[in-house]
Amino acid sequence: MIKRVKLTNFISHANTEVEFPLGVTVLVGPNGAGKTSIIDAIVYALFGKRTRGERFEDLIRSGANSAEVELTFEADGKEYAVHCVRRKRGSEATLYRSDIGPIATTPNEVLQEISKILGMDKDTAMNSIFIRQGEITSLIDADPRERKNLIGRLIGLDKLEKAWQNMHDVIQHFEEKAKDYKVVKRELELAEEERRKIARKMQELNEEIKKLGEELRRAKENLKKAEDELNDWRRKKEKYHELNERLAAAEKEIESKKREIERLKQELSDAERAREEMEKLEPEIRKIPLLKKYVDTLNEKEKCGAERSRLTDELDRVLAYKREIDETRAAYEEYTESEKRVEEIKKTIEGLQHVEKRRAEIEATVRSLSREIEEAKSELDRLESKALDILPEATIEAKEALLKKLSKEKAEIEGRKSELDGEEGRIKGRIKEIDECLSLLGESNVCPVCKSKLTPEHREKVRRDFEEERRELTEKLQLVKKELEELNSKKKQVEEEISRVSEINVERIDELRKNLKIKTIEKEKLQNELESLQSELNKLEELRKNLNELQSRLRELREDYEKFIAAQKALEKERKEEEIRSELLKIEEVIKSLDSSLDELTRELGYVPEDPRADLDKLEGLREKYEGCKFKADTINEIRENIEKAEQDLRELLTIKEDVLREIEQLQYSDERYMEVEKKFYEASSVVTGIRTKLDDKIGQRKEKEEELRSIEEKIEELKEKLKELEKVMEFVSDLERIRKAFSRDGVQKLLRQKIAPMISEYARNYVERFNLDITDISVDEDFDISIIKEGGEISIKSISGGEKVAVAIALRLAIAKALAGRISTIIMDEPTTHLDEERRRELVEIMKSFFGEGAAVPQMIIVTHHRELEEVAQTVYEVEKIDGVSRVRLVESFGAE
Repeated sequence: MIKRVKLTNFISHANTEVEFPLGVTVLVGPNGAGKTSIIDAIVYALFGKRTRGERFEDLIRSGANSAEVELTFEADGKEYAVHCVRRKRGSEATLYRSDIGPIATTPNEVLQEISKILGMDKDTAMNSIFIRQGEITSLIDADPRERKNLIGRLIGLDKLEKAWQNMHDVIQHFEEKAKDYKVVKRELELAEEERRKIARKMQELNEEIKKLGEELRRAKENLKKAEDELNDWRRKKEKYHELNERLAAAEKEIESKKREIERLKQELSDAERAREEMEKLEPEIRKIPLLKKYVDTLNEKEKCGAERSRLTDELDRVLAYKREIDETRAAYEEYTESEKRVEEIKKTIEGLQHVEKRRAEIEATVRSLSREIEEAKSELDRLESKALDILPEATIEAKEALLKKLSKEKAEIEGRKSELDGEEGRIKGRIKEIDECLSLLGESNVCPVCKSKLTPEHREKVRRDFEEERRELTEKLQLVKKELEELNSKKKQVEEEISRVSEINVERIDELRKNLKIKTIEKEKLQNELESLQSELNKLEELRKNLNELQSRLRELREDYEKFIAAQKALEKERKEEEIRSELLKIEEVIKSLDSSLDELTRELGYVPEDPRADLDKLEGLREKYEGCKFKADTINEIRENIEKAEQDLRELLTIKEDVLREIEQLQYSDERYMEVEKKFYEASSVVTGIRTKLDDKIGQRKEKEEELRSIEEKIEELKEKLKELEKVMEFVSDLERIRKAFSRDGVQKLLRQKIAPMISEYARNYVERFNLDITDISVDEDFDISIIKEGGEISIKSISGGEKVAVAIALRLAIAKALAGRISTIIMDEPTTHLDEERRRELVEIMKSFFGEGAAVPQMIIVTHHRELEEVAQTVYEVEKIDGVSRVRLVESFGAE
């Protein structure tokens, strides 16, 4: 039992809540109002399905981020509530039971729990309680084959049929696998033969390896003997080369020692000649100390002369600074006094500068305010002119009044458009119904509306009536379209006018008026303040004039002022005049003393040197030659000792050479014999290497064969396993074929048809009796062919009236639902009167009144329709309409069925 549903931002519903009491509830309203969206919400909450749209995101109302559905229902005396949230990415769902709280908290858990509560899966539940638009008479109107398929789908036979068809592909897949059995068996036989060949080859290789191992052992013994002999000769060779190296070294040292003796004898001769030269230079060398003292004294005299010149210059500089100070003193004193006066005036000016700064600020602000006032006046004039083109006065109130008037006009246009859209839809629907009836009429002898027999005259009359109605509807449709075009044009004009009015910035006009008043008052205040500052500004100007005159005089005195300062600072750095004169007298006395020393040295030398420094340099050069000769003369004794030692070393080296020659003769080594022994060793080594190579090759072949054997044995095991698997597959195919046969139309499907057909017949018979028709019996056989029995006997289902057809169809749908799921408490019908003319709709209303009267077989029915006639059947009526694109639901006064 559905108790209530609440929709938030679901399709066209922003916030809708609907209660569903027992009895018949009708949701009525024009096409597109949002009636079926309420059913969509119930189906989505219970079964997680959408009945329209390509994506679940289409359930979210335009402009919203998510859609929500809260559904309350009752089952087995317990109340449940499901809360679903659908976002653009992902969804949430929670199921509550009133007595214990949450029992499922994810979308999958919620769907599984609802299936358990209802006692059926979601497809069965959908087929049991939900009759889609246009499906109410589909079971009756369909041909026998299609009817069989429709009922089969309702009771789930289509799933068994699909399973039977799908198993064909599964069996084919495994049969394809089973075809490999013979191929695998042959591969196994070939692999076992290959294993035997490898085993024989390995036995041959083992015998060859044993034989080569014996040959290698003998060859190694021969190699060992050759190696021992070669090692003896290698030691002889090493000794021979060692003795030759010692001999060569001794001969080399003998030659070196002979050259050394010759060199030492030459050095002795050079040293004796150097001693003779030294004795000749000795008288000149004794003059060097006197001449050096003469040059030192002369240098000291020159230094004192330079110091005397420096002191004379220093004394002249001090006297000049004193003259400069006397000449510039008056200018310095005037400059200092003027500078003090300048600083006093600057301080006074600095104290008044804030006045001048304030004047500049006021003048800048006044200019800025003047500019802003002019700009504001210009903008105000422009906006007022633009506003007065549309509004009676440039005020916010005038704009709001006009916008309100235009919005009302637009709403009236949209309301009329909505009515015309509904009218256009109804006309097109009726034209489509007429076209379908004309198509069905053709040369048929049965009326496509009431299914009664037709005479040629009656058929022609029906055709003319349809064509006349279609012509009138077509003309009416043209008028509706024309009025819609006019309304669209008018709406566009109103929207353009609204856009123009909205663009008028009256708020800015009001703001500009206020700003102009404020800025004008501010400007006047600043101008008054500027006048009050004028006296202080005049005083500031006079001070600046005096300051300029003083600064001009300071520039005139600046040069003499700076000369005085510079001379004073320079004099402070200099020494006192008395100190300089005292040092000058001391230097004169030192110079006299040095002259006396030079005279005495001249007497000792015996001559007056014209260029004492050049003479000293010449004697210094001779002293270097003297020192060199003296050094060589001092080595004469050492050289004689070295010659004796070298001659003794030479005699010892000649003795060593004779000893080495005797050892070489005793060794008896020759390169020819060594090469013969070495060749014999290499030949023996080559034999061993050749045998070892053959042995390694055979061992490698054996390893390869061992690897091949392991690989072929693994392959054999794999093939054996594969063969076992294929044997299982062959058995599995046989089992699958038996199972598939059980799922065929003549298997489980037939058993289900045989079992359910009598149940449907019995339930349908009970429901038909409640419609108060003249149908006495109804039965459904296992092929789902329907038999109708009246007072006069069995009649064709095609010959019953339109109202009877709807009643039988409802009875069959309820019977099938009850056979599948037990007692049905709720039925939902979406537009059950689609494609029914007024007469057939009236028949349906009368039949449903009797069916849903007192003691109704189904306690609750929810009907969605745009035909008002069905309100007569309802205990509760909701009217659904769409306002500004949002669906609204209104409860109409409840009333009982007649």
